[in-house]
Amino acid sequence: MDFRDSPKEEEFRAEARAFLEANAPEQPVDFFDDEADEEELLERSLSWQKTLFEHGWAAVTWPREYGGRGQGPIEQIVWNQELARAGFGETMFVVGIGMAGPTIIAHGSDEQKERFLKPLAQGQKLGAYCLSEPGAGTDAANQQTMAKKDGDDWIINGMKNFITNGANADTLIVFAQTDPALKHK
Repeated sequence: MDFRDSPKEEEFRAEARAFLEANAPEQPVDFFDDEADEEELLERSLSWQKTLFEHGWAAVTWPREYGGRGQGPIEQIVWNQELARAGFGETMFVVGIGMAGPTIIAHGSDEQKERFLKPLAQGQKLGAYCLSEPGAGTDAANQQTMAKKDGDDWIINGMKNFITNGANADTLIVFAQTDPALKHK
């Protein structure tokens, strides 16, 4: 298997690298820095996300109409490699960009897409996911939280622990059982 960049990927990599060299903050934003001032980290993260959005790099695989770049998974890998090369890892926006946004793109209504996608890509909304439960941890088959369809809505009953950004999030992905009979399938 040949892992070298194709000419198209090489061009994309050069574009990504040039953007980062011209626009990346001198000190990368380290989302996992336990000693960082939380307010400063949030401010710097928001500023960097805004820069990414303004230049079309905030959500590489999202369609352009939602603030993305319209690229595929290979370009996302190349982008991630270039971010790492520049000293950047995941940001506090990874759940919104990588999980909530793609789910809304695939399954959301037009109103939901309008309401959530650009604000997620711009960093105006912060996503978190709720998988873990007291007594179940992340064992999906042992979770007790249930989601039941009620007309066009889902009614969720149960208790979750926030995995990421929970205290600051305004968009949540909640993992819940919809059919207890399928628990181990």
